[in-house]
Amino acid sequence: MKTSQTQLTTILFFILIFLFTFFTSNVSSDTSTSKPANALLKWKQTLSSSSSSSHSLKSWSPNNTQNLCTSWTGITCDGPYVSELNLTNRNLTGTLDQLDFTSFPKLTSLDLNGNNLTGPIPARIGSLSKLTFLDLANNLFQNAIPSEIGNLKLLTYIDFNNNNLTGKIPTQIANLNHIQVLDLGGNLLEATDFSKFKTFTKLTYLSLNLNEINSKIPTFILNCLKLTYLDLSMNHLTGSIPDSISVLKNLQHLDLRLNRLSSTIPPEVGLLKNLKYLSLAENTLTGILPPSLSNLTNLSELGLSDNKLSGDPFTNFLSSWTKLTSLQLQNNKFTGQIPSEIGLLKNLGILFLGNNSFNGSIPNEIGNLHKLSSLDLMINQLSGKIPSTIGDLKSLKSFLDVSSNKLSGAIPSSLGNLKLLENLNVSHNFLSDQIPKTMTKMVKLKIIDFSYNKLSGQIPNSDVFNHAPESAYQNNSGLCGNAQSVLKAC
Repeated sequence: MKTSQTQLTTILFFILIFLFTFFTSNVSSDTSTSKPANALLKWKQTLSSSSSSSHSLKSWSPNNTQNLCTSWTGITCDGPYVSELNLTNRNLTGTLDQLDFTSFPKLTSLDLNGNNLTGPIPARIGSLSKLTFLDLANNLFQNAIPSEIGNLKLLTYIDFNNNNLTGKIPTQIANLNHIQVLDLGGNLLEATDFSKFKTFTKLTYLSLNLNEINSKIPTFILNCLKLTYLDLSMNHLTGSIPDSISVLKNLQHLDLRLNRLSSTIPPEVGLLKNLKYLSLAENTLTGILPPSLSNLTNLSELGLSDNKLSGDPFTNFLSSWTKLTSLQLQNNKFTGQIPSEIGLLKNLGILFLGNNSFNGSIPNEIGNLHKLSSLDLMINQLSGKIPSTIGDLKSLKSFLDVSSNKLSGAIPSSLGNLKLLENLNVSHNFLSDQIPKTMTKMVKLKIIDFSYNKLSGQIPNSDVFNHAPESAYQNNSGLCGNAQSVLKAC
């Protein structure tokens, strides 16, 4: 009998333990979800009712708080705790002032990209100690980046791109030793004391473009040996490109355009053999292209336009750059001829060589560039005939510009094959004979300019020719048209 009582007591004890555990876990679970649910509901009330916020967050209801983790839009939970808040492109309008970040102690990801959120980034965001992913890009956030961002020491990803953030970049970002992606581009941020920045040993992506950074290229970048993407474009960077940039051997994307960089292109750039994109355009770089650039055999896009570069940019390079899809050398002081090897660049979609001092003829091999959509050869010293092979460039769409050269002879009838072309400029040359009637097949043409040549005869009978302004034909005394055109009747 005593044994039976002992067994019964033991069974009752374990039942009580089970009930207690069950009750407390449910209370804990309910508390874990009710606090963040209330915080989100309070924030929702501050969002503009004139936007689609209410519709986007329709599932956020005070009658549905128990289903926070299963049915609320943008919410992901780890157990009873909110771990991710993802509200990208929800057209939310408002601020973060009333969002209680302390209600999300386990939050690892906050993604508000692509909304209309304004005001400052609250300093309270520094309480999200578990955060690894933070994306506030493409909003209207203002004021300075709070220094408390440096408290988020587990962050691997920050994107504040395309906002209205101002002030100096906080040096506390240097505390983020785990950061892999850092994008602060598209703001009004100023330089900081970059000497305080530690080595970001894990950083692979850095964008500070389109800001107000007025300094030399920050030296801390040269310690980020894992970088594959570096964009410092559209700032006020001065000085030269450091020779030590060669240590960034993993770089695939390097954009330094639209700054105030001077001196020559260091040969060490040619050691960045993984580069696929290189733009140094719109600076004040001088000198010739270093021969080492022929090592960049993986280049897809090369932009060197709007500098003071000189010499021959083709010799020893073209056979190495066969992967190029865009080659932009316009507005420099380059000289020499366009070689027949240009035909090797069969992946080119964009070829801009305008406003240089290239001479000689346009090679027939240019007709091998069947993927070209835009071709700019204007303002050079090119002579001879327009090669008929240009008519093989059937992908030309945006424009064909050979104006302001010394081209002569007849316009080839093969240009009529360019049925996608929208803009044609052959002005300011010595072209003669008639404008080919085959050009009536160029049904996409919108803008034409044949002025300042020696053309004669009747213009083609199509809308773009009949309705072109007189300026498109001026200084071609032999041209005539029909009753619809601005020219004298033939």
